[in-house]
Amino acid sequence: MKEQGLYSPEFEHENCGAGFICNLKGEKTNQIIHDALEILVKLEHRGGVSSDGKTGDGAGLLIDIPHEYFSRVCDFKLPNAREYAVGMVFLPKTENQYVFCKAIFEKEIKNQGLNILGWREVPVDSSHLGQIALASEPKIDQIFVGKTQEIDE
Repeated sequence: MKEQGLYSPEFEHENCGAGFICNLKGEKTNQIIHDALEILVKLEHRGGVSSDGKTGDGAGLLIDIPHEYFSRVCDFKLPNAREYAVGMVFLPKTENQYVFCKAIFEKEIKNQGLNILGWREVPVDSSHLGQIALASEPKIDQIFVGKTQEIDE
């Protein structure tokens, strides 16, 4: 294609695809989730699929921290909303490797002067995974890290 208006072919490149949905008024609605899932369906052709026909590149949604939900399901006390962060941590399933990696992770969090509030094992449904994905599926945990006094909003 040739350069025309704001379009320049030098900026053309391939990527996996991304979509963004938001509510311009900052309202949290279920419709945002439905719209985001629709984007994922429409971008299915951009993802790779392995020979088993089930194992793909993966996709996901990034949403606000669901404070009320976490307050119910965590077995430790959480501070007020926006006073903590949640990290998704992908760990080995082998017990000794899991414990070793988790200890390194905790040490580094503490080295940064942050306060670990607790860990939560993420429930997963592996029944739809292909054999290739199932063979390398990690253990997924969430770590909750409290805001220190040195950190502003």
